[in-house]
Amino acid sequence: MSNAYPEHVKIIEEYVKNAKAKVIQHYLITVSRDEEEVPSSLISFDTEREALEGYEKYQDAGFAKHQTEVSLYEPTGKINTKVLKRNHAGDPSFVRQNYIDTANALHKVKDKLDKKDYEDLCIEILTSFAKDNWRFDIKRFLKQLEIEREI
Repeated sequence: MSNAYPEHVKIIEEYVKNAKAKVIQHYLITVSRDEEEVPSSLISFDTEREALEGYEKYQDAGFAKHQTEVSLYEPTGKINTKVLKRNHAGDPSFVRQNYIDTANALHKVKDKLDKKDYEDLCIEILTSFAKDNWRFDIKRFLKQLEIEREI
């Protein structure tokens, strides 16, 4: 490992050594972007549940130009790693959670607007989402918003 983040090198080496000696109880997630030799982010978790939730939250390349590598170190010595590559069909600005949060927020104001204004607002937002991400599912978004209008 290089010396880009010398403290991270020491933390990871110490974790692996302690896992082999079976004297460690916590979990560790490391994050490297664009093939960094040493992870730029380290996150510690006390429980397996928290660690798995944290690991699963990484769904895309995030701010990386090409890829993000996420590793979950377990006290047993097992290391789970996933490489999340940038979508070559275009770089969406939004992730799935953004769509869910937006749909939930729109649904909360549904009864405060007349039907046409609500639907026009939703259509404008979904049009922006669809332009941003070629995989965005317009029909699913409309169904979640309880809109039966064709686009």
